Parts: sequence; structure tokens; C-alpha cells
Amino acid sequence: MLKNTQNVLIFCKENYIMKEVKTIETIKNEYTLKNDVIFKEFFSRKSNEKFLINFLSVLLDMNITQIEVQKDSSLGIENVRDKQGILDIKATINNEKIIDIEMQLERYKNIPKRMSFYASRLISTQLESGEDYLNIKPVIIILLLNYDMFEYEDYITETVTVSKAHRQIEIDQNQKYIIIELKKLREKNEEMANSLIDWLIFIDGEKKEKIKEIMERNSIIKNAAKELDRLNLDEEAKIRAEARDKALRDEVSFLAEAKRSGLEEGMQKGIQESRKEIIKKMYNENIDIKLICNITNSTEEEILKIIHQ
Repeated sequence: MLKNTQNVLIFCKENYIMKEVKTIETIKNEYTLKNDVIFKEFFSRKSNEKFLINFLSVLLDMNITQIEVQKDSSLGIENVRDKQGILDIKATINNEKIIDIEMQLERYKNIPKRMSFYASRLISTQLESGEDYLNIKPVIIILLLNYDMFEYEDYITETVTVSKAHRQIEIDQNQKYIIIELKKLREKNEEMANSLIDWLIFIDGEKKEKIKEIMERNSIIKNAAKELDRLNLDEEAKIRAEARDKALRDEVSFLAEAKRSGLEEGMQKGIQESRKEIIKKMYNENIDIKLICNITNSTEEEILKIIHQ
């Protein structure tokens, strides 16, 4: 039984029905924003633009007055089931910068190359034939990771392209990458209170008590939590989120099984190679072939074949 609930009226087919809505304090197994389907659904909804604007404003340290989120079909059930599918959010802020945001739960070796490809594509597709290069809008790729990408302790990494000889000179301002490692933030147990940390702790969704504290002093996060509660009651969104989770779990299981099978196969090969070396050494020590057969549980034919390889 939930300890804290709130009742709301929901209009459905001309009838008002009472439904219990869980608050962030009582949620145990709901989807957080770390589920990339929920992340995309939450921040790309027209009614939630204020949350995306606030998050990007504090992350980029800039005044955002306008945002245009690009609509696409990536939330279709087949795309969601594709574990390699990309569920990113593309948006233009203040009509001057293009942002691509992605939540990434599982580690993939091709992430840096994929980020470069996204940035290059977002730059190259901006201009029509004959357009002036001055019309190119800078591109910022934002990647939120649920694992550690770098060895150092900083959980936010922002890149710039500088001159090798003069590091203070930024050469290319058209593309930038911001990598946020949620696992590092979680383990660091950050006690500082600012809007960016509030957002990252809320997105991570692991520290329920901390999120409750944040909600008491940060009204935007409190409202965002209410919207996340509503999204967790959306059956279609939950179906897509569950499909995504299953695809990722299946992939992890498949990779684990492949690794286990590979290790077992490697061990068997190693055992066979060791057995061959032992047989050759015994033969070189002039040990009788019949005795070698008994010791290694081999036939004389097998022994002779190994010896003459």
C-alpha cells in the first residue's frame, strides 16, 4: 500500500473517474528519465518545452527564450525495439544553435565516432546548394551516460577544438560535445545545490530522498516530477518503455552468453593445445607410446598424428 498518494480527476469518454497518482516520494519501480524512451517522450512533448528550456539554460549557461524541437517517428514501436536505434532529441535554440541530446544506458565502443557523425551530419545538412557558409548554425551534441567514459573524476566534460600550439585559441566553434556521466555524479554524492545538479540528480532518478529534498526548494523540478508521474501512467508510453528495456536486456544477455561461450571455447582449445604439448614432450623423452596412451587417455593413432604434425 502506498503511504503517500494524491487523487486527481481524469476525463475519459464523458465520465470523470478517480485515479490514484503516485508521487515521486512513493514511486518504487516507475520509469525514470534514464529510460531513453521516457527521456525522449518527456523532453520532446510540446507541453514540456519549459523543462527542456530550463535544463539546457543551466547546462549551457545561456538565456534561452525560444526552442523548436524537431518531430520525428523514432518513438514508433519497431524503432523502440531496435536496441541499436537512436532515440535522440534534436532542437534549435534561439534560432541560432542546434542541439542533439541522447540518453545512453549501455556502453558501445563506437560512441565517439557516432557523436562525430551526428555533428557532421547536422552541420552538412543545414545548407542548400549555393547558400553562404555564414548561415551554418553551431551544433552541440549532449550525451548523458549511465556509465563511466573517462578515467578522471569530473562528471561533465565539454570539448573545444583549439590550436595545438596556442591552446587558448578556439579554432572551430561550429561543433561542441558535452558528455555527462551520471554514474560518477551518483557515486560522488554531490552535496552542492544548484539548478544543474538538481536536474542531473532528477534525471538519474536513483536518489529518491535527495529528489524529494530538491522538489521542496526547486519548483521547476517539482513540476517536472509531476509530469513524469503522468507519463508513467501513459499506457502507450509504458509499452514503448518496456519494449526498449526488454531489447536492452536481451542484448546484455546475448553478449554475456557470447562471452561465456567464447571463454568456454577458449578453455577447451587451451586444454587441447596443452595436451598436445604434453604428448610431444613425453614422446621426446622416449616414453613408450602405449604408456602415453594410458596417461593421456588417447589412442595410438591420435598420438602418432600429434607427433607428426
